[in-house]
Amino acid sequence: MYGKVLGLSKPLRYVAIVTIYVFSMIVLAIYSVIGKYKTASNFQALVNSVAVVTTDIITFMLLVISRKIGLDPNLNSLFVIAVRVCIVAFSGPYWFFGYCLLYLILMVYSSVLLINKFYPSFEKPPTG
Repeated sequence: MYGKVLGLSKPLRYVAIVTIYVFSMIVLAIYSVIGKYKTASNFQALVNSVAVVTTDIITFMLLVISRKIGLDPNLNSLFVIAVRVCIVAFSGPYWFFGYCLLYLILMVYSSVLLINKFYPSFEKPPTG
């Protein structure tokens, strides 16, 4: 089900994913430079960029786990969107609240994946 929309072969799909990710990292670097030199909170953009990269690494590891479990890819997309919104939308004076919310969402998602992986179903103990 993953990547079947465009009908690309597996190697071509990986090239497209890497190209898009590299392009997004270039945009993120430009965002950091502009934020550093053209805004009042000069280091906030740099901190946001580091947070995006580290949460991307964590998210990638969690997506591998969720794919093995068979979780819905749409749930994974909502998780990534929620993480990005917490990083970007809560900049400036609300940065601490944004990062607290980010890590809360990250830990709830991690907990759901770990529970589904190690305790996939709850069965009643046999009686009698």
